[in-house]
Amino acid sequence: MRLRQLPVGATPRLQLAHRTAPGGPYDLHPITEPRPAVGTVDTTVTCGTCGEPVPLRLSSAEWVHWRRRSRLHTGVTILLASVLAGALLALQDRRNDWGGAATVGGLILIMLTVIGVGPYFSESRDEDGVTGFDPRHTLREPGDTHDHVTTDGSDYEPGP
Repeated sequence: MRLRQLPVGATPRLQLAHRTAPGGPYDLHPITEPRPAVGTVDTTVTCGTCGEPVPLRLSSAEWVHWRRRSRLHTGVTILLASVLAGALLALQDRRNDWGGAATVGGLILIMLTVIGVGPYFSESRDEDGVTGFDPRHTLREPGDTHDHVTTDGSDYEPGP
């Protein structure tokens, strides 16, 4: 698990992916369109495999940093509120002797929140400020040319 945020470059880190065959690997193409100086911009890039224009939304580096901070702050706030609620339930149980039900409920609340808040922390590191709008093309990390599960869901299929 990576704890450090990824750098935000002048162009997106994610690459345009075109699947070459059903269930087969993807062809990856770098997105060379530069980020806007401020805000977001809708643009199109040409797929290097099929030659079709692919609509994308690119965000500025400033927007990406703001989005990462926003997601991180939201995740921390949810986590702290959950821990506080769980602690209050446990204290209430001690005062009224509910047979441990409130303590167990508080622990379950904390556990479910920790599981549910994980994407906030992941997105706070991985947000790249590029969004694709074409269902035939996806955005993938550089080098991520294979699916991690085969079509029948039985196997891990590592990339190169």
